[in-house]
Amino acid sequence: MSAADVSIATPSAGRALRKARGSRLPYLIETAADLEDARQAWAELEPAGSAFQTRAWLDAWFAWIGPVIGARPVFLIVRERASRRPVVVLPLCLRRRWGVTIARFPDFGVSDYNAPLCAPDFAPSDAELEALWAELRLAVPGADLFVFEKVPETLYGRPSPFARLGWLAPMELNCWTLALPASRA
Repeated sequence: MSAADVSIATPSAGRALRKARGSRLPYLIETAADLEDARQAWAELEPAGSAFQTRAWLDAWFAWIGPVIGARPVFLIVRERASRRPVVVLPLCLRRRWGVTIARFPDFGVSDYNAPLCAPDFAPSDAELEALWAELRLAVPGADLFVFEKVPETLYGRPSPFARLGWLAPMELNCWTLALPASRA
């Protein structure tokens, strides 16, 4: 892991949040403590996702792996301010290690990649994305550090907006987006 894969919650994040709120970001953020609370938003966005972004995958991960390693779930739901339509579901888990609460994707070696579930038309500007990230990381209760690994730049030919965050080094491999033929023939 390089330093580019880590974001630390700092006082400057609070300044960025105040600046973002002053500009009236076109998004609202909700925090949910379990997948069931994120069910409605998830159902709307899941068809645009992949196997590692399905409720079935995450239900199993949080039922079997999370408890063994002491990880608890937190889901961030981003909605368009005007329509209240969900545009992002960011599944994370919190784990206390070395006196620090670390927020990361539910992975720990069992997912091929990690990415938020995004609506196909979610395309924030760079400034909106940075302001949204400042607000998102403050919405995660008690997180001191964010560690994101195996984040793809694209998923099924669509850019992953969060791969553009300045502190993140996107994953260079892209074998998870290999399109298989419709039939064996």
